[in-house]
Amino acid sequence: MPTLPIGNVTFFLTDIEGSTRLVHELGSGFGAVLDAHHAIVRRAIEANRGREVSTEGDAFFAVFQSAADAVNAAATVQRELAAAGWPDGVSVAVRIGLHTGEGVLGGDNYIGVDVHRAARISAAGHGGQVLLSDAARGLVESHLPAGVELRDLGRHRLKDLPDPEHLSQLVINGLPDAFPPLRTADVSSTNIVAPATTLIGRDRDLRELESLLASTRLLTLTGPGGTGKTRLATELGARAVGHYRDGVFLVALETFDERSPAAGEIARIVGARVAGRDPEDTLVEQLAEREVALLLDNLEQLASAGPLVSRLLASAPGLSIVATSRVPLHVSFEQEYPVSPLDVPTADEAIDVESLARVEAVALFVDRAKRARPSFRLTESDAHAVAAICRRLDGLPLAIELAAARVKIFSPAALLSRLDRALPLLDSGNVDVPARQRTLRAAIEWSCALLGDPQQALFRRLTVFSGGWTVEAADRVVTSEPDLGLDILDGLAALVDHSLIRARPDDDAGETRFDMLQLIREYGAERLAETPDAAPIGRRHAEWVLALAEQAATALESDADPIWLDRMTREHDNLRAALRWAATDDERELGLRLATAAWRFWQQRGHTREGREWFDRLLPGKPESDLDPAVVAAAHTAAGGLAYWQNDLAAAETHYDRALDLDRSLGLADRLGNDFYNRGFVSMFTGDLDGARRRFDESADLFSAAGQFERLADTTLVRGAVELRAGNLAEARTWATEGRRIHLEQGNRGRATDGAMVLSFINVGLGDLDAAQTWIETAMSETAEAGYLARWPLIYEVGVALAVKLNRPLDALRLAGAARRRRQALGGSAPTFFASIDQIVAEARAAAIAQGGADGADAAWAEGELLDDDALIGLLRALIPSD
Repeated sequence: MPTLPIGNVTFFLTDIEGSTRLVHELGSGFGAVLDAHHAIVRRAIEANRGREVSTEGDAFFAVFQSAADAVNAAATVQRELAAAGWPDGVSVAVRIGLHTGEGVLGGDNYIGVDVHRAARISAAGHGGQVLLSDAARGLVESHLPAGVELRDLGRHRLKDLPDPEHLSQLVINGLPDAFPPLRTADVSSTNIVAPATTLIGRDRDLRELESLLASTRLLTLTGPGGTGKTRLATELGARAVGHYRDGVFLVALETFDERSPAAGEIARIVGARVAGRDPEDTLVEQLAEREVALLLDNLEQLASAGPLVSRLLASAPGLSIVATSRVPLHVSFEQEYPVSPLDVPTADEAIDVESLARVEAVALFVDRAKRARPSFRLTESDAHAVAAICRRLDGLPLAIELAAARVKIFSPAALLSRLDRALPLLDSGNVDVPARQRTLRAAIEWSCALLGDPQQALFRRLTVFSGGWTVEAADRVVTSEPDLGLDILDGLAALVDHSLIRARPDDDAGETRFDMLQLIREYGAERLAETPDAAPIGRRHAEWVLALAEQAATALESDADPIWLDRMTREHDNLRAALRWAATDDERELGLRLATAAWRFWQQRGHTREGREWFDRLLPGKPESDLDPAVVAAAHTAAGGLAYWQNDLAAAETHYDRALDLDRSLGLADRLGNDFYNRGFVSMFTGDLDGARRRFDESADLFSAAGQFERLADTTLVRGAVELRAGNLAEARTWATEGRRIHLEQGNRGRATDGAMVLSFINVGLGDLDAAQTWIETAMSETAEAGYLARWPLIYEVGVALAVKLNRPLDALRLAGAARRRRQALGGSAPTFFASIDQIVAEARAAAIAQGGADGADAAWAEGELLDDDALIGLLRALIPSD
């Protein structure tokens, strides 16, 4: 092989456009066509003193030492190809690229950036077109051969090359000179219009999507209406321009529900000429040789979208598709990417304006609010309301944008107050976007319209749940009366596919839990209220919650069962929804049963204030004579318990006395023991210790007669508390030890923990610090294991007494501050068994002041209020000597 020239050379690259199509059309006849093509190109190269470097399939690579010779060769090739006698219906169209640069050899071929530039120039053209780089043009434009001229095509960005290239077209007399736009990474190779607003809060998504797009050919962005799928896909497409030789195109398909018209729209957007042919066949043919990305927006209503996409991807190896859909396509190649709402501030997150402004949903709200009212600024006075708005709207971008537009009229606080029903407030939007994207209601209606009647009915009924549900719960509540006519698993899967509900694994419960965004639930609830299903579905839901709460009540009556506490925590929003439904005169009895069953959960998980509010709402109303008196008595017992745990002894006494009167009138002997027991606590904490002893003894007699030995242990233990308050420490220790022993014998570890706590305090008073330390460690371990939040303030108070005895007054004040703060956080707490605690705290403060002054004492108290439970447990354990 002759030596290839080096130095300044002109690279000459060709290939046949549509060669794959020709292979399919001609079959074995393609070989003869390819041979004729090769002969024409080789003759032109040799006749113009060029050197053939290589051939691969239908592509040639040659070099010329003269740019003018390369131009002559290119013109010759195009003329002879146009004049050749090809088989009927066959056209062999070759694109040619010329670039002058440095010829650097690597073995028997050329290497270097100039070779790559020449290849990109060739690839940018169309069949029959000859393109020249600026360097090549500069060498030939002053002495072009006869019959040709140059046309300036301007500057273009070439794939993978950092600098744009000024390209020219060789116009050859007698041959076509009008071609589609070049296949370069220019504005002309995309129809994506720069959006009017900034994309906020999607940096992480974009990084992940760019990585996925580089490794997959079908990327489907799914999610409910209003999550910003279209906006995210558009931004992704804009960033991808330059990575696809033939462009990136956005195709809006929301008005298409049939395959052929959709294919025609895609063909129109990408510039494929249909001209009376089948649009899909033409599209397949036109895309076969292209390197292009299609953004197919809103595919969910196109029933045949999957087959259409599959055919396009199978026929066009250079094609990538980014689809937006509320439903996955479920085809090969597909990589689904669920688009989540934006991050929102947590409800218990401390409000710091600077930090809050960086939260995704808040940043979007602030940006759009400034567009509506340029003077808007996020301030400390608005911060709580803005955070709450973003939470109420689930971080849904469309909802946040619509809400932010309202700051032109409302302050954030006023806006928040109107969001109890958000959809009416957000029922107007920009007119320059598709109708489905203008309002939240339209976005959700669009999704629902794609469902069959049974799925729509299931969706409406599921809105009776709040905070989520399981398959078992849905099966019990929403599938019957009237029957939906579909399998619950299939129905749930369909709603997940349509992005109307979400499925999330609940690792703690070991099952899948479903939920829906609040705004979607609000829409579905509106639709449910319009149907005859509303009343029976509401009742079945309330009855399901009641059955669950009554099971929990049985488990929690004698112990703080962490499994049931966690389960009730998961279903707390469903409990609230059931109570709201039942808080009417017609259903008040059911509401009272719900609240009564839930009271131990409320007390043990720190929701005493909320529980009392429900009883305050449910107990008044129509006369008690219209209700089952046993239900009313039980409700007063529960309401009294919550009042007691908030240290509201007057209210507790009122409720307990009413329960006692009702149970006496009903002759419910099995309840009277508990009534006397409860009433004894009020007597003890109001200083009537003799009355307390009398009532506890009465309850003990009743429990003993009924064989309720677990409850008998309660009265034994609490007699120890009476003697503790009376200052009879030795007698108190005897009662408390016996009470704990019986509780453990009965398997009631939760109540036994109260014994450990009381025994620790008693032993501090007796000066037996070793025993006190042992008992407080036992109380801490058992409380932590049970997850019984309401017991911690009492344990911290035991720690106060122990720390004082150990001459650690600052630690005592830290624990006292923590106990006070925890009582407040829990909505109050039960009266302390330890009548002397205030005196002990005063002793600790005096000792702390003596050691380091009042400032040090105040600082210790304040520090204790801020310590979390882990730190406080560590502090308590520091009081216990290690073995």
